Amino acid sequence: KAIPDLLVALSASHGAIRHSAVRALDKFGDHSVADHLVEMAQDDDAEVRAVVLRHVAKYGDLRAGNLCAMALKDENPGVRSTAAIALNTLEETRFLPQLDAVRSDPHPEVRYHVKRTIQALRSKKPSA
Repeated sequence: KAIPDLLVALSASHGAIRHSAVRALDKFGDHSVADHLVEMAQDDDAEVRAVVLRHVAKYGDLRAGNLCAMALKDENPGVRSTAAIALNTLEETRFLPQLDAVRSDPHPEVRYHVKRTIQALRSKKPSA
């Protein structure tokens, strides 16, 4: 009963409720909610978008890398930072070009996480 109620809460008008619902769903570790969470990656609330990126990266959803790469261009620096961290979690070396493109982000926290992720991913990338 809890998961269906939380899925309903994803549609709440208040961002804090949606954020709490995503965090609660994350604690269940139920992969069956991935489709609902992927939809939330476009939420109006930046905190919701960020927590969704953390969740999909944590569970390795196949769409996570693309969501994170798109989120590197998000208007919110917290979401951009989370996207970089999530790409590191996913070990998604195929997104190095997108990370390189945002190396000079205007926000220091974003630059830090992007640089750290690039370094980590390059150390994992096989030599050609």
